[in-house]
This record gives sequence, structure tokens and C-alpha cells, in this order.
Amino acid sequence: MDPGTRRRVLRRDRWRCTMPVCLHPPGQGGRTITRGLPHDDPWAGTADHVIPVTYGGSDAMGNLRAAHRLCNQHRGAGGHVTISTPPEQETGQS
Repeated sequence: MDPGTRRRVLRRDRWRCTMPVCLHPPGQGGRTITRGLPHDDPWAGTADHVIPVTYGGSDAMGNLRAAHRLCNQHRGAGGHVTISTPPEQETGQS
């Protein structure tokens, strides 16, 4: 994902971690994402894929949400997402 997309996601979400479970201590800023932190800082802003790329998710804005780096990493590729498979369609053959 290009840095411009990440910045657009952070601005759209008003620099707030939108993960269902935010790990940042409430007394130290809570869901607020601090601007200008080094890329590898655990509280730096990232763009999380709601549906992970490994499950067919894309970099479209509708599939991205702002998150602290640590919250994003804690979720990983499988957390908080349910992938459902459509039921087999009947073929009409008996």
C-alpha cells in the first residue's frame, strides 16, 4: 500500500484507532494516534485491512481503517473477521 493511501485513511478516521479492541492505555491517549511517530513505533498509525489481503481483501478505502501498529499486529490476518462461504447451489439434478 502506498503511503498516500495510509495518510488518507488516517485523516478520514480522524487519527483514531478504529480497531474493535484498541490496546493503547486510556490514560495515555486511548484511541488517539499520535502523528509523526517513527514508522516502527508500536503506537504509530497504520491502515488495517478489514478483510485481510490473504482472504481476498483489497487496498480500497472501504476495506481500510486506521489503527495503531500494535493493535494491527495483534489482530494479525485472522482476528475479528468471519469469512463465510456461500452454500452450495442446487444443480437441479437428482
